[in-house]
Amino acid sequence: MQKSVALLDHVSSPSVKWLSVGEVVTRFLSLMLVVSIPPICLFIDLKVIGNGVSEQSVTEIAQLVMLALTIGCFILLAQKKSTERYFFLLAAAFFACMLIRELDALFDLIAHGLWLYVAAPIALTAIINAIKNSSATLQGLLRFVSSHSGVLMLVAIAILVCYSRLMGMTGIWQNIMGDGYLRVVKNAVEEASELLGYSLILSASMHYAFQRLRTEA
Repeated sequence: MQKSVALLDHVSSPSVKWLSVGEVVTRFLSLMLVVSIPPICLFIDLKVIGNGVSEQSVTEIAQLVMLALTIGCFILLAQKKSTERYFFLLAAAFFACMLIRELDALFDLIAHGLWLYVAAPIALTAIINAIKNSSATLQGLLRFVSSHSGVLMLVAIAILVCYSRLMGMTGIWQNIMGDGYLRVVKNAVEEASELLGYSLILSASMHYAFQRLRTEA
């Protein structure tokens, strides 16, 4: 009973910021736009261009652009918010390594596995600096994951590293399609799932950057 009263007091507290109807509608429409990006890109690749989901597809290019913009958001935050700089640089390095990994086919034209040697120094530098400034890094991390943008980011990364990989399992699609199995279907579902993750990652990054940059703290 006491817990229920405390919860009601918290909800009715004037310190709780309520959203206006317009803000709710705007957020919902924005989310609809974000989750519409993967199927739109997939439609362009398969129906308009007819190139499947190759390394030069609209879907793949959209992934690269979104990663680049995400990196830009965290680099900008690192420049503007010095107290949490090393967390933002760590996040930027994390997504930079993802970008380099997505470009592995390009690096393989120079030397097989080259992407790893390009990504490793970036990751190590960011990790070492984060460890040296562990208190500030942890503070920045906790502040981020405690925000609405941070929660969305965690969901997005889970979609990217777990859901998309599971949905891209060949065995699933072989059992669904049987003798009519087409690899392009598996690839399309996997790449669209990845793009959904990247879309939400960019959305979370931009929202957090906008939120933090318009405040002094």
